[in-house]
Amino acid sequence: MRLRIVLCAVFTVGCGLLSSCLSSYERVGLQEVGSVRVGLGYHVHVDGGLALLSHNDGASVIDVSDCSRPAEIAVIETSEACAGVFLSDEIAYILDPGYGLLIVGLADPAHPTVVGRLRGAASWCALAASGHYVFLADRGGGMEVVDVGDMSAPRIVGTGYSAQRCEDVCVYGEIAYVALEGDGVHAVDVSNPLSPKLVRVLTNSVPAVGVSASDGLLAVARHTQGAAVYDIADPEAPSYLGLAPSGHETLSVCVKSDVITMADNMDGIRLLHFDRVDGIIEVGQYETGSAVHDVYTDGLLVYIADARRGLSILEPVLEE
Repeated sequence: MRLRIVLCAVFTVGCGLLSSCLSSYERVGLQEVGSVRVGLGYHVHVDGGLALLSHNDGASVIDVSDCSRPAEIAVIETSEACAGVFLSDEIAYILDPGYGLLIVGLADPAHPTVVGRLRGAASWCALAASGHYVFLADRGGGMEVVDVGDMSAPRIVGTGYSAQRCEDVCVYGEIAYVALEGDGVHAVDVSNPLSPKLVRVLTNSVPAVGVSASDGLLAVARHTQGAAVYDIADPEAPSYLGLAPSGHETLSVCVKSDVITMADNMDGIRLLHFDRVDGIIEVGQYETGSAVHDVYTDGLLVYIADARRGLSILEPVLEE
């Protein structure tokens, strides 16, 4: 039985929207439709028509409302290369290793305004925002929870969970999934953000460097082992669904619906489809010729932080 992939997309055309549903029984190609060359790209996050890309000089605010003509419209300077970025509801959360957490308003994205700061550890390496809390992965010891209800005065409120070498964090429902370099993924109950509690270990003694959750699926970048997928629709009973192996280092993953993107330090981008009958199947690949540090997908386009070229935007096309 051949795999049937359905890609439902909404493309921006001028000022209108064109809805398109494409069906394929074969592979899906990826092609670059837009790029912004800003040097070495580290991390990327997208919300609405804006992308936030970290690099050596700070974080670029990029207008991606027209994916074929993305444009850098502002740069948020940091004291050192950014360690992580997150974008939500016109607010940018940025980790500056030389200072801590920066909270930047983007109501006017061409003129970013710093609205809050929290001095912290240089070992803060990744973050996720949910509600009025920000969750910080700390390579030096666990995860901190920051209350940003008052953005002008952010404060750490939850430090009950600790672990060594946390590399990434994502939040799905009331669970924070924390990637650990030497101990897989920890599921941490953050229903009470003031008292986060470890509730289960999804993998043990397996390096994890990236996590992403969406639509009941959790994707885990397992460094040299590829990407693992878990069913987390029932947070009380997560289950392992399979592994997409990699011949190199998988640096980042992003999942949206049943589509998973993997960032590889050698091979570029791999596009995976998860099917409960056929399992995990690679349906596309895009070679960059350089390491891809981070990847984000909104279910329509793929945004990559390229080690040489900054931001690249890819779209899926049906192969003949």
